[in-house]
Amino acid sequence: MVYIAKDVVKMLSAMNNVFDVARIVNPWTWKICNFDSDGNISYEDYSCYRIWQKEKRCLNCISMKALNEKKRFTKYEFVDDETYYVVSKPVDIKDNEGITNEYVLEIVANITDEVFFNAIGKNELVDKIIKSEKLQYIDSLTKAYNRRYFDEKVYLTDFSENSRSEITFIVIDMKKFKNINDEYGHDAGDEVLRNTAKVFISSVRNNDSVIRMGGDEFLIVLQDCNEQSALDVVQRIKESMKQIIYDSEKNLHAKADFGIAYTDSFVNNDAFIANLIKKADKMMYESKRVNN
Repeated sequence: MVYIAKDVVKMLSAMNNVFDVARIVNPWTWKICNFDSDGNISYEDYSCYRIWQKEKRCLNCISMKALNEKKRFTKYEFVDDETYYVVSKPVDIKDNEGITNEYVLEIVANITDEVFFNAIGKNELVDKIIKSEKLQYIDSLTKAYNRRYFDEKVYLTDFSENSRSEITFIVIDMKKFKNINDEYGHDAGDEVLRNTAKVFISSVRNNDSVIRMGGDEFLIVLQDCNEQSALDVVQRIKESMKQIIYDSEKNLHAKADFGIAYTDSFVNNDAFIANLIKKADKMMYESKRVNN
């Protein structure tokens, strides 16, 4: 179903008479949308997560998840002593120019007086929720972030808040990793991946991201980092990987090919990100061609 922008005003007004908050969110920019009776769309200056007194994008963001998976999701949020139940549902809205875009309808209900926790029970629930939120983005083998972390753009949490536009993608592909699995076994291959991920993680800052995209492919996202600094990171990684030895008799150690894509004018949309990844991929395959 496609909603007409000018009708969304009435819909939200009716919902706000029933729920504590009903709003339309653009999860790609984390902005709240406003609609007028003529079908014009504008955005609030503040981000959607400010309602939860957060300075960064919610790690448990269900709006991005709802948009990606095209279905409704729910969660709990806790602010001070208040408990909130949140529902996010993807919606298509057509503006006054006839252009249809994807948004998310968020409905928030304060259920503090409807549910009862003792102090220990509530703390245990919050701890379990936080642990679950973190685990959903962690690769079980390497402890790096997983592909879902990339797809839901969690790596841009700090980036959006600080309004920076400088970002570097480093695409990494392990050299001859299939040979390691074939000749030394999958346990040896897994150990190489684990140790390699440790090197990646220890070589970057806390606000950077190391993501296992799949198999032996990784992506490092460096925020507020220029191209020369990224090259320095790659050099540190190469030196450290010399310590990951999988055949001591032949003195064979883990190696990788790297591709770097830098921009000082980052735009948070799928096309821009895809082009940046494509550029890094191209650089990585060129490195593979020259060095192999």
